[in-house]
Amino acid sequence: MTPSTPAAGHAAPFKPRLSLVRILEMNLGFLGLQFSFGLQQGNMAPIYSYLGASEAQIPLLQLAGPMTGLLIQPLIGALSDRTDSRWGRRTPYFLIGAVLCALGLFFMPLSSSLLMA
Repeated sequence: MTPSTPAAGHAAPFKPRLSLVRILEMNLGFLGLQFSFGLQQGNMAPIYSYLGASEAQIPLLQLAGPMTGLLIQPLIGALSDRTDSRWGRRTPYFLIGAVLCALGLFFMPLSSSLLMA
């Protein structure tokens, strides 16, 4: 038996091939997500200043988003690998994440403290 063949009695899982149009759609979605994350990062420094952060604190505060992503993204990835919906495995998580990101950025200036933000 070669390494590429499944063991006797076990069928290999079926993985559908994506069309070029579907791959381009996904890339356009990723572009939108990256654009929104870039806007968020670019607009956070004035919000932190408005909430009372000193200029020396802002670089450390800017690391909050990437560090949170470093911790949360593997968990979301593991959950989405087990998700089976009519919209696919990843799409529900993209939509929910985009809405939460937009709401967070909208309500961030209304925070009562820097810690709450």
